[in-house]
Amino acid sequence: MKRAENCENAKITHIFWADDSLVFEFAKSKGHQTGEDHVGPWHCYANPENPHLCLVLATARYCFAYPDILVGNQALFEGASQYNRYSKIFLQFVNDNMEELKLLGVKEGDLGTHSVRKGVATMVAAGCTVSPPIVSLCVRVGWAMGGVKDKYLHYEGAGDQYVGRCASCLDQLKKEFAASPPYFYYTGIPDELQRALKKQEIETFIMDRLPHSNQIHPRTKKMIIMAYASICFHYDYLKTHMSSKCPFRASPFFRDCPTGIRTYAKVVYRWNKTDDTPLFTGIPPHVVLLAEMEKLTEQMLSLAT
Repeated sequence: MKRAENCENAKITHIFWADDSLVFEFAKSKGHQTGEDHVGPWHCYANPENPHLCLVLATARYCFAYPDILVGNQALFEGASQYNRYSKIFLQFVNDNMEELKLLGVKEGDLGTHSVRKGVATMVAAGCTVSPPIVSLCVRVGWAMGGVKDKYLHYEGAGDQYVGRCASCLDQLKKEFAASPPYFYYTGIPDELQRALKKQEIETFIMDRLPHSNQIHPRTKKMIIMAYASICFHYDYLKTHMSSKCPFRASPFFRDCPTGIRTYAKVVYRWNKTDDTPLFTGIPPHVVLLAEMEKLTEQMLSLAT
């Protein structure tokens, strides 16, 4: 949802993991070129039910296919003219799939690189009758609201988190909107020492396969671990649907992804969370009520048996 220059100039240190979301921070924006009055951070969420739409999974595939970007303060997208490169790839995709797009009512010339930004903003603002506050949306995309509104209405984390969940294409009318990201679930190990050993084993497995892992920033390491959990959780999907030409297929994180580690990657919901579950954020009251009703239903069923 951010402007192209934000993404083009992003560094790996602008990305980290907090609670249940992948967080982006950008030093510059169109209105604030030197970073003054910066607002953020911007929260992005996994979509475990639709992996083809999942930003966290896409980021994980990219980072593990090109692990050198994880070291130090590397650019997230290496090379020059990345926006031009993206434009060419996007337009080529549109041209290659124009016949299918016409069946959806799309006409030639309707889609451009800015369509992604406008489309997501429209979906978040008007795709449901319980959409996030328009203020949070405007702040997220960097649109001026005009007059006194810009002076008095500012960024707040809860609103941005709700926008982020909606932008992930999770269904706002279902209880599954309150989904955790894939994460390594150790609750099933009853012994505390064994839980700690298993956690250390998985984290060591990941870091041993990264070049120059001792130079990776600590908060980047946390993001890497959550990214690998997403790979493990969606492994079967990736194996079946990922293109044979995808560079990630050659990565040791895909070629050597042990079943013994994949089984620990889980997704839970608000009604079956445990002490290990990342803190849920960005969930509106109506979804909280749906989740509580599901929790109550499960408790009643367990009593009946």
